[in-house]
Amino acid sequence: MNNKKTDKKCISDVVDRQVQAYNKRDIDAFADTYHDDVELFIFPNEQFCHGKEDLRRQFSKRFAERPKAHATIAARIILEPYVVDNEILSGVPTIGTLRLLAKYEVKGGLITKVWFTYETPTEN
Repeated sequence: MNNKKTDKKCISDVVDRQVQAYNKRDIDAFADTYHDDVELFIFPNEQFCHGKEDLRRQFSKRFAERPKAHATIAARIILEPYVVDNEILSGVPTIGTLRLLAKYEVKGGLITKVWFTYETPTEN
């Protein structure tokens, strides 16, 4: 019997592990949540990363440049094979706190594609 609650939990587990690794700035654990041919986009189709090695390079640099960055999931929608998170990213140099939507495509227990939509920062 197919248990949809269990299936939804399984596809969100990898995203949870990815967020935890991001917050620890653990590039190995972070990269382990992604497929070798992962693609990352600024929504809708501006690709900025392709492949796990590119991901490692880019995020190693981000981790070094943003030592206090911390992602928090404010809300989540799961519609297989997608996990859509409303994320709050704090500790971003020159910006402070940023809201974004991240749509993760999960296949075979790994993140295969991600689309990011960022809130336009406003000055206080």
